[in-house]
Amino acid sequence: MKKYRHFIGPVSVTIILVAVAIMMASASCKSRQKLAISPEKIREVFATPFTPVSLNGNMIVADQESLPWMEIEPDSMRMVGFTGCNRFFGSARVSGDSLFTDHLGATKMASKNMENEQILLTFFSNQEMAWSFNDGQLQLVAGNDTLFLKRHTNIE
Repeated sequence: MKKYRHFIGPVSVTIILVAVAIMMASASCKSRQKLAISPEKIREVFATPFTPVSLNGNMIVADQESLPWMEIEPDSMRMVGFTGCNRFFGSARVSGDSLFTDHLGATKMASKNMENEQILLTFFSNQEMAWSFNDGQLQLVAGNDTLFLKRHTNIE
């Protein structure tokens, strides 16, 4: 009967160490999990309308008669708003610190100042945004764009 000797050489040790390192790295680098957010928190943050204040540090200027706003209806998760000229609407979903918008539509009335409309509709169009809420101000970040909004209570 032959005796087998098990030999673990430097190559075998290296392979084992690399495999262990890969397993440990993959376990610690899991994709960021979306924390559950309660319906009460969604209602607390999003049910009150917000007025856009600035996009990428540039102020969004509007007259009181054409002040844009947006809100998310927490029960139906519908996003609704006003661009300063037209109303817009779409679906929304909140998951952890992400806000997803989809199926954005708007009325199509002509207006003398369509700049805010283009900015807002482009920003809210069908995308994922990171959100945070502090001191009555909502911050939405989509790609390289950051939109700041403040609480707004005077809706027509």
